[in-house]
Amino acid sequence: MKLLTLMTLTLLCFAQERVQPYKMSQLKMLVGDWAANGKGGQVEFRHNMELGMVGFAGPYNGPWRRMMVIHPVGKDVRADFYNIKGRVIHYNLDFADGHTLRFVEASAPGATQRRIVYERIDYEHLTYLFATGGKVTDSGTLAKLLAVIPLTE
Repeated sequence: MKLLTLMTLTLLCFAQERVQPYKMSQLKMLVGDWAANGKGGQVEFRHNMELGMVGFAGPYNGPWRRMMVIHPVGKDVRADFYNIKGRVIHYNLDFADGHTLRFVEASAPGATQRRIVYERIDYEHLTYLFATGGKVTDSGTLAKLLAVIPLTE
């Protein structure tokens, strides 16, 4: 009886903890500061304990113009994309394999659908693609900005 009570209490404790879906671990390839090659922009992705993962995009050393919050919803992963005009587009993580992340807009059936795809080239480079209705609206390469730590002060 004591063993059954102990097992029940243990299960209740685990049930109270927030469990991150496996797909959230696939997002670690985005973490860091990235320069948009040839476009004069930069992107930053950071883990946030309350929100999941937060990404910002804008001109290099300028104000952020876009924000993406990526968070778990049940066993799935959702991304909410905010632009400077206050518009919000909701995406679902459609595919993740450690090298590719594909977000597809959660739109009504028959509506024009948007998608965002990040693909890892190597540890320091990603490609990105924004598409609407099958037409590419923006694409390019992101290069990781490596922090330079001085050896002496």
